[in-house]
Amino acid sequence: MKHNIRSYLVFTSLWYKIIMFAVLPLVLLGIQVFSTVVFRGTAIPVFVMILIMVEIMADYGFLGGIQEKGSEKIDYLKTSPRGMKVMKSALVIDLVRRFLLHAGIFGLSQMISLILGFSDRAGELIGFGELLLVIFLSYTLSVLGIFISRFTSYLWVNLLCGYIGAIAGLVILLVCTSMPVPMVLPNAALVVLGGGISLLIVKIAMLKVEGSYYDK
Repeated sequence: MKHNIRSYLVFTSLWYKIIMFAVLPLVLLGIQVFSTVVFRGTAIPVFVMILIMVEIMADYGFLGGIQEKGSEKIDYLKTSPRGMKVMKSALVIDLVRRFLLHAGIFGLSQMISLILGFSDRAGELIGFGELLLVIFLSYTLSVLGIFISRFTSYLWVNLLCGYIGAIAGLVILLVCTSMPVPMVLPNAALVVLGGGISLLIVKIAMLKVEGSYYDK
């Protein structure tokens, strides 16, 4: 596991680490505290939009354009026999990091609300099914936007995917929580979709890496 994490970190810049590992979580939790204390409300819909948008936009500085035809971002991996293993480890750990961030942020936001005396339903604390929904929804739309944007190396594509993903996340969240259907249905659909996209992200990128070894 230690080597896998190192393989992931080698692709991340200092600014990426600072923003994604420190600034983003602190800002979101700060928003939750402010929302709870001042408005007696939850900031979870805002979290969904911010997480999706930032994850997609920030990926431009991580592995943006890796799936683009003719990309030169991974040519240096040819110099090492461990190149493909390093890349696969980085891709998998990145997806794990994203899911844990989303789960941790939404889980901690609920804990903050409870600690500050936020009463259930009166202040719209969400139930377990809804909590899973926002986690799966934000993760799924994030990886979908990342998968699409990695086919190009243009920043504006990441920005566009980020904005569309954020709006789609809010709309889907509002629709799912307002419809009289068991949360297990949208949650199951998001698990299947998110899992499938995650597998595609690793598969397509690894095909690109393998092709680079043979100048395909």
